[in-house]
Amino acid sequence: MWREGRPCCMDRWRNEGKQGVGGAPKAWRGTSHSRKIRGRTLFRDFLIRVRSWPWHRWVALPVRVYLGGVFLYACFHKILDPHRFAIDVATYQLLPLSFVNLLAVTLPWIELAAGLMLVLGIRTRAAAVLVSGMMVLFMAALLWALHLGLDMSCGCFASSGAESDPISLRTVARDGVWLGMGLFVFFFGNDFQATRRRLTH
Repeated sequence: MWREGRPCCMDRWRNEGKQGVGGAPKAWRGTSHSRKIRGRTLFRDFLIRVRSWPWHRWVALPVRVYLGGVFLYACFHKILDPHRFAIDVATYQLLPLSFVNLLAVTLPWIELAAGLMLVLGIRTRAAAVLVSGMMVLFMAALLWALHLGLDMSCGCFASSGAESDPISLRTVARDGVWLGMGLFVFFFGNDFQATRRRLTH
């Protein structure tokens, strides 16, 4: 039985509709949601506009060849002298000794494969993923060595000693630039067949 002064069900439903879930005003919730949608739309439109720029493909070509050359140059001394490279890896004090030799033997060949794929334009996106992943690992190892205060060489290109090639934040920044190049090639790079089609049409 309805009593005077007591809100009925319709009144409660009307108040809940104005307030929304949890007591928050419905108009305020709609504004916040629309702002999120608008922000996502603007960001998506920005990415589409950036990717549609026609010169990205041509800029990615020299970047791809340069990055592949870097990894080809970096892997040669490691393949020729895996013992010295294993010493460089162990100096980082990041891996157990049982994994040092395995990494010293396998990593240079992965660098060789990724470098050849980038230079020749074969499966460039897969090669860019390999390169970017290795750069993340290298940067993490450098930051760990800097955290420990180790006075050592990077070991990236040759075991020349800490005096001629010491690790520093500059080395981390250099690897960060190469990481950015790898991501750029992943998003905008072409393989050999796609580049040839662009040149012939």
